[in-house]
Amino acid sequence: MKNLRIEEMLMAPLTKQEIAEIQRKKRAKQVLQLCIVMMISDRVAHDKELLKIYEFLFEDPYFKDIDINGEDLQDLIRAIQRERVSMGLRKIIKKYSKITDLQTREKAKIYMAKIIPADGYAHDKELEALKFLENIWNT
Repeated sequence: MKNLRIEEMLMAPLTKQEIAEIQRKKRAKQVLQLCIVMMISDRVAHDKELLKIYEFLFEDPYFKDIDINGEDLQDLIRAIQRERVSMGLRKIIKKYSKITDLQTREKAKIYMAKIIPADGYAHDKELEALKFLENIWNT
């Protein structure tokens, strides 16, 4: 690579590969956020649901682009929990539903559906959250 000045490097357009990497990371983070919304939809973050999210993050290749440690994940969960309390379930789902990519939507539904039975029980609020999200995406 040529010796470019920093200003020239910062102004250089992103390659298609760099753009794809940014999009993959953004989409995986959106799915993670929706999984957290699902986890706290019944207002309780169950240990088994949290373990499922850790499993996604640290074992599932889909989430490989998310650079998040345990403490940052806990902070994200607490932030979304506070939003859940202050905004209510429907408003928080609307906030995190802004995904236009159809494949990412399908991925989100798949991962969210794995959160629902993680604690051994399908809570009414979890099912309501998933149905409300699907209604948003189908309109």
